[in-house]
Amino acid sequence: MNIKVALGQVGQARMSEAICQSGRLFRPCVSILCCLILLLSGPSARAGGSIAWEDVRGRLAKDAPGLLRVIEETFDVDCVGGALRLGPRSVDVMEGRADVGQRVPPYTFYGKVRGHAGDYDLVLEIGEQGEGWQFAVRERGKRE
Repeated sequence: MNIKVALGQVGQARMSEAICQSGRLFRPCVSILCCLILLLSGPSARAGGSIAWEDVRGRLAKDAPGLLRVIEETFDVDCVGGALRLGPRSVDVMEGRADVGQRVPPYTFYGKVRGHAGDYDLVLEIGEQGEGWQFAVRERGKRE
């Protein structure tokens, strides 16, 4: 009987050692995973989001029809662009002036000169400036 108990204690010791060794690897992995989840899933004030040209076009038609006319007479604009997306910590959302997820300027779209047969090689940035709207055009970089 003593032999069985001794073997049992040795077996338990080895099992405990194996659990401790696997725990040494497991705990840091869980900690790193938890940190990544918190960093990536935490709500932010502003993040990137896509927006359709038709949505921006509608807003410009109401607020700045002259600017819209210049853009549409001069450029072919890609149908989807980028904008800032308001998160739950945004001041505008917290004060009730905007909804979570709303896209706000500046809006960024790829474009090309109207009638040009090539790729969308320009970047159009459309934003609000004070009481009005403005846009800037630049050449599309190699990494964009």
